[in-house]
Amino acid sequence: MGKEHSITHTAKGCKPEERLSDYVVGKFSELPSRKSVKKALKKGLFRLNGKPTKSGDYVVDGDLILLKLEPKPVFEFEIPVLFEDDFIAVVDKPAGMIVSGNTFRTVEHALPFNLKDTPSQDALLQPMPAHRLDFPTRGILLVAKTKSALNKLKEAFAATSIQKTYHALTIGEMEEKGTVSNPIDGKNSVSHFEIIGFKNSGKYGKINLVRVKPITGRKHQIRKHLAHLGHPILGDQDYGSEEHLQMHKGLYLHATEIQFDHPITGEPLKFELPLPKKFTKLIKI
Repeated sequence: MGKEHSITHTAKGCKPEERLSDYVVGKFSELPSRKSVKKALKKGLFRLNGKPTKSGDYVVDGDLILLKLEPKPVFEFEIPVLFEDDFIAVVDKPAGMIVSGNTFRTVEHALPFNLKDTPSQDALLQPMPAHRLDFPTRGILLVAKTKSALNKLKEAFAATSIQKTYHALTIGEMEEKGTVSNPIDGKNSVSHFEIIGFKNSGKYGKINLVRVKPITGRKHQIRKHLAHLGHPILGDQDYGSEEHLQMHKGLYLHATEIQFDHPITGEPLKFELPLPKKFTKLIKI
């Protein structure tokens, strides 16, 4: 299991006869919703001035509220670390592994096993991924080790100032380069693509090695955009067809590069990964 940890907060700006269950909503980033606060109260994770609490307890200015955070499980699984300092890390996420979720075998649960503790005053309870990669996608994943780093990285992603590059193998005769901007789930979505290699295929007609730069970060954006063009990614079980699946080879989508400014120092950083062997076995650059 991970480390036990607690957070304290001094009450201020309390309303007359304000209950603890109402006051603490939004006060702890680890409890982002009223539902999560209710669960923490039910588990007895709060202390009010050092004493066990009930949801109906009143809070006044100056009260000391302590939240005891439950240790998270640690998945002892090795993940390649490309970069690490006291604030962030960059790792190579394996294909076939979810980033985070309600299961044990996640990247998030494996991070404490692979990364060093940070001495920073605003250290997170454990390192947290700053964005997501799909379950079948392999490649570069950016991780925060402190609260301030996580907040600034999320702001940078929202402002689209973090540049990500992916490589994919697609099927069929397609334009050499272009932009896809069809909305996803009603939201603006933009991806730039360029063919950097191809191979004639008796089975598929043509296999293309495509470099994709997503400007926005919608769920399954690259997979949906390439499928929208009529050129699904090889091995895509959700947006391709049965004939496009390579037996036991998975999805041919790889997060190969990321460029961003360090959230604390401001230093420009760039990290790259080579294409996996399963790519180069099918097509040569």
